[in-house]
Amino acid sequence: MRTQGQLKIETERLLLMPMTYKFVSRMLEDDIRAYDEFAIKPNTEWPNVDIKEIMPILKEKLSNTAAPDGFLAWVFIDKANGCIIGDGGFKDKPNSSGQIDLGYGTIYSKRRQGYTFEAVQALVKWAFSQKNVKEITADCLINNDASYNLLIKLGMIEIKRDNEFIYFSLKTSE
Repeated sequence: MRTQGQLKIETERLLLMPMTYKFVSRMLEDDIRAYDEFAIKPNTEWPNVDIKEIMPILKEKLSNTAAPDGFLAWVFIDKANGCIIGDGGFKDKPNSSGQIDLGYGTIYSKRRQGYTFEAVQALVKWAFSQKNVKEITADCLINNDASYNLLIKLGMIEIKRDNEFIYFSLKTSE
């Protein structure tokens, strides 16, 4: 869904907004003005180490786009207090088979309250509404029971395991 030219997803408790080049650039510079773009407040728990590590990659990918298309990272904003409580999204546009890879994370204080499922379920629904998406893949650490259970609850099917990860797939019903 787009509102006034800006892509966003709204759920019962959350607003999901795709990260922009300007937002990511400012976050990398620890510039507090980054939050102004979404009219939100800083949260001391976000960004965490995981998202900080991929922000340079996001910045590079976003540098060639006029506006986010939704196939990269999104922020999860708690509508109750206007703070980012997590992030998630996809590694890139669908490949030639229509496959995209999903990832997500939630701040510690908001875990086990249904926020992650609410956000990720909305991202999956959005992705399958895009014409080129036929399959969503994801993985989780082998000992991450919460993530495993979330992916199963989404309807994803475990396709393989190795010593570190469990890999999942969810295909469109078309």
